[in-house]
Amino acid sequence: MLRHSLIAGLAVAALSLGVGDRAEAAMTNLSAKAAVAQKSAVTDVRWVCGPRRCAYVQGYVGPVVVRPYMRGWGPPPTPHCHYVRGPYRWALVCP
Repeated sequence: MLRHSLIAGLAVAALSLGVGDRAEAAMTNLSAKAAVAQKSAVTDVRWVCGPRRCAYVQGYVGPVVVRPYMRGWGPPPTPHCHYVRGPYRWALVCP
């Protein structure tokens, strides 16, 4: 009798582990699909820089160059803001 309950317990444990893995795999698959769907809804927006000015351009598809001074830049507070190169550093200008 003890042997049968031990075998039954091991079988239940194996089944529960298998179901848990399937559920986790299904959740991972769903979250990956959601991430792909969300990414497709996002528009490409980049800082595009010339020699004296950087503008935040929506839909930019050209080459992407991220200079060390640009790494801390986030989106501008308003759509009309841009960075201008001064004598010692870049400054955010919002007209």
